[in-house]
Amino acid sequence: MEVPFWTVDTLFYSEIKAPNSAKFLYYWFCLIDWMQYNEASGVPSLNARTIESVEIVCPEQEEQTAIAQVLADMDADIAAVETRLTKARAIKQGMMQELLTGRIRLLSPSATVLPFPATPVEPPPPARPHNVQFEEAALLGMLAGMFGSEKFPLARVRRTKLLYLLHRRNEGIAEGYLKKAAGPYNHKTRYEGGEGIALKRGYVRSVHNGQYEGLMAGAKLAEAEAYVEKWHGPELRTWLAQFHYEKTEALELLATVDMAMVEIRRSGRQVSVDAVRQLIAADPEWRRKLEREIFSDAHIAQAIARSVDLFGEA
Repeated sequence: MEVPFWTVDTLFYSEIKAPNSAKFLYYWFCLIDWMQYNEASGVPSLNARTIESVEIVCPEQEEQTAIAQVLADMDADIAAVETRLTKARAIKQGMMQELLTGRIRLLSPSATVLPFPATPVEPPPPARPHNVQFEEAALLGMLAGMFGSEKFPLARVRRTKLLYLLHRRNEGIAEGYLKKAAGPYNHKTRYEGGEGIALKRGYVRSVHNGQYEGLMAGAKLAEAEAYVEKWHGPELRTWLAQFHYEKTEALELLATVDMAMVEIRRSGRQVSVDAVRQLIAADPEWRRKLEREIFSDAHIAQAIARSVDLFGEA
């Protein structure tokens, strides 16, 4: 089917003022089926009256900005993947040249075959391992960049839960986490290097704005993000984006239930709402959670299903 050529009235412009976000409106416009606004002449065309007649639902400005930022981050991720694809194609083209002309051989030639002259290839230097504290610092930088701001810095309780979920995704197990009143907590992040390294290297900076205290992006955030992408791939940012609008207590529920599920499976028992409730009730630090609405049976069941969706049955 032939794609219609659209024209836009060159005299049309619109001044976008607060509380609306231009980037939010742009993404909204990308969803609209403009074919339904076709002029009677049958020529695909948009003019000022057509565009101004379109009604869309806009949330508060702060939420518009946050939504637009998530979508812009995903656009950036797509661009990064496309850049890597372009580089991979260029490398393939170069390898074709080397392999097909015989400058690089993959098999030892038979004695009856006259080989091409081989060009020695230097082996790559061994990759330098990164230590746990340095990795934690880089992950903190990425979290602060995605979830922290001057107005709403990334609070300790929230970033602890996000780090727990990150380790579950990246390593399959979150080592060193203890059962604390606010859910899984690893004191090593704060007291044994990760947070200190992140602050010292400029991946994050501490914010006290009179109302909230926490972390936001530091001057060298890009360095931390480059390390994280190198170790865990560019898709990690997209995976994290699903938690942007998650309330802290919902993250606490998910991390707590997931940690309970890991312990239940290790003991060889079947995971169920009752099993999770029994484990929470048996721990002095956790048992009062069951008095809260967020830890109702229905919410625990939802958290079990989400944990399986995120991390599988293991």
